[in-house]
Amino acid sequence: MSAALDIFCPFDAVGMNNQEIRHGFFLRYVLDPARPHGFGAECLRAFMWSAAEATQDDPDGSLKALDVHLMNLDDAIVDREYKSIDLLVQIPSEKVIIAIELKIDAMEHSGQLRRYRRIIRDEYSVSKGWRQLFLFLTKRGDLPSEEDGKGWRSLPLDNVVDALDRVATKGSGQPEARMMLHAYVAMLRRRHLNDQRMEDLARKLWREHGEALDYLISRKPDLSSDVMQFLADRHKDIADRLSGSLKTMIEPEHSAKNELRFGFADWDSIPGMLEGTGWNPSKRLILFMVKREPKSGSFRLQVYLGPGPRERRQALFDSLKAVGARVDGKWGIQESWRQLVVKDIPAPVDDEFVEGFAEKLQAEMQNFLHSFFALYDTAMKRLVEVVT
Repeated sequence: MSAALDIFCPFDAVGMNNQEIRHGFFLRYVLDPARPHGFGAECLRAFMWSAAEATQDDPDGSLKALDVHLMNLDDAIVDREYKSIDLLVQIPSEKVIIAIELKIDAMEHSGQLRRYRRIIRDEYSVSKGWRQLFLFLTKRGDLPSEEDGKGWRSLPLDNVVDALDRVATKGSGQPEARMMLHAYVAMLRRRHLNDQRMEDLARKLWREHGEALDYLISRKPDLSSDVMQFLADRHKDIADRLSGSLKTMIEPEHSAKNELRFGFADWDSIPGMLEGTGWNPSKRLILFMVKREPKSGSFRLQVYLGPGPRERRQALFDSLKAVGARVDGKWGIQESWRQLVVKDIPAPVDDEFVEGFAEKLQAEMQNFLHSFFALYDTAMKRLVEVVT
């Protein structure tokens, strides 16, 4: 098992895997056609294709795959931290400006997206012929906040990883640069995207060394982490409580360190519901999740439409829209992840108790689910009726 974890990675060596600033440095370098990596504009074009693919269902989307194919990107300028914007891509010859906000394990800060959007609209105005694109790059294409994220488009990290991987495997670029790009893609998949082999190794480590790992975790004071562990220890009890409150069967799902997942068992008979891929053992396409943000300690309640056959995902999404169910964001299902409903919960304050905050969070979970579940249930049952 040690050999399986004994993988040299230059990005892990410099502590980059969870450092958004360092991700920004590397992405700026490979996306910039003027840098001496030998890729030219290939990485930037691949990135823009991934953005066009992710936003293809967005009625307000301003970037299409054909546009990207025909663009001259050789004069592109890529800046990092321009007026605090993580990445800014300027293509003067095409009059295109792209603002990118990168969130690996963090959530957006209050007002930042609105502020960045105002900067771009003032400095690269549509009236002067500029086409503007605002991309919110996260692990699973999380939606930006409704209040501050107007105009921002959700871009899942796996779309970008797949695009860069295609560039790395083509054999273009300088050998050293190609090796680094391969290592970067591998690190992202290993650390941030679904990797079943690593999940299996983690479970084996917990089985064999659970006491030692528990001891180490117990020595790291973190109130929100303690709350998450408290909830995880009561995963089934919480599912039972939610089931009773909603009068439907909710089951605990395989979860991750900072994610607690639940499935809606009464929807399993819906055509295609159990055809999800690469996400959870139950293969359910729709899950409810409680996510902890490690840096801020805040929590996010989310309902996700996960990866699976596009026609199945589209049918579920269309049924929700048809009955007027709440679906946050104005775009379609995207290629893999679609966050359907979201609510942010501030981090516990220092003088709160674990049990008290956990109880408050469970009450928030119930209220959150009650706010949309009736119409979601109607939409799901409607699909069963159509088939029968």
